[in-house]
Amino acid sequence: MERKKSKLYAFLEPAVPRPLRPAFLKYQEVVSYLLFGVLSMGVNFAVYFLVSLFASGLVANIPAWAAAVAFAFVTNKAFVYENGGWDRATLWPQLRDFTAARLFSLLLEEAVFLIFARLLRLPEAGVKVLGQILVVVTNYITGKLFVFKK
Repeated sequence: MERKKSKLYAFLEPAVPRPLRPAFLKYQEVVSYLLFGVLSMGVNFAVYFLVSLFASGLVANIPAWAAAVAFAFVTNKAFVYENGGWDRATLWPQLRDFTAARLFSLLLEEAVFLIFARLLRLPEAGVKVLGQILVVVTNYITGKLFVFKK
């Protein structure tokens, strides 16, 4: 049985070397999640570092999170999980569940930041990276199992 090609796979297929295409097709959801996860992390870091010029890292993390969540919801729904319509009946429950799952990962990241940066006094930038790694893993699991389940 042939796998359905995602929009992202179809777009990137010409750039993927032929020998790698079967693996890319097989793992296209994970690849697209990681690609958009990296872009979402870029949004998060850009907003975080901009706001941290004027506020503490703990405070700067909140608008960084909000911007990344907005970006991630749209890209996850449209390109990663390709999960259904944009009508109100489909959109609002997914947005609610997505935001709840991301609030959980925000609390996780804030706890990591508080413990490692504030209490243990490790460098904030390194702690931010560690927190983001935990967030990416947590968000993939919650997105796949709870928000955009097929």
